[in-house]
Amino acid sequence: AAAIEYNDEKLDISEVPVSLLQYPRQGTMFTKIFHIFVLPINAMIHFVIPDVRVMEASVAPGGKAIVAAILSVTYLVIGSYVMVISLEGLAHELYIPESVVGATISAAGTSLPNYIASQLAARQGLGNMAISNAFGSSTFNILVGLGLPWLVYTCLNDGYYSELPDEGITESMFVLIFALLIFIVIILTSKFQLTLSHGYLLFSLYVLFVIHYTGQCFFEE
Repeated sequence: AAAIEYNDEKLDISEVPVSLLQYPRQGTMFTKIFHIFVLPINAMIHFVIPDVRVMEASVAPGGKAIVAAILSVTYLVIGSYVMVISLEGLAHELYIPESVVGATISAAGTSLPNYIASQLAARQGLGNMAISNAFGSSTFNILVGLGLPWLVYTCLNDGYYSELPDEGITESMFVLIFALLIFIVIILTSKFQLTLSHGYLLFSLYVLFVIHYTGQCFFEE
């Protein structure tokens, strides 16, 4: 097998990764249509972000990975911003409460990268990393994703912000606390072993939350 040496270690480069631009000739009709649909995005990723799956003797893997990670995060930030702005405009056009869009479509869209990362980690047997990623992203969203914009705004506007409508946010906070307590109980009672029934339980609770939250917002409107 072909290999290169880096820091006195041999890295296998015999496996050639599949290009993002490669047309899936053996795929299903849906796979082919989806490939054409996302081809512009795949092209931007292919030509801008270094492919860490391709190892070169003249390029340090660590430096390449750092550049790829920074560019990937930049893409995520831009994509999330465009998605939020688009959903906000769609909510106004369809007369849907912004809180409903934020708690459903926007929340699912911004959490999709976390889902993919956790899924990949779990398939590799890194269960602790998958769970830590879920908790870490939620902690970052609350403490930094909300805290940093509020800090900047209040520093520029006499130290307070009083224009935040409730729209069910208080109940969402209690639901978040309740879901966290359920997860902690499951982890402790199962001795840190998650089963398929636990997945069904958590997913069912989320579906009930979406139904209740959506119905309550529309009923109040």
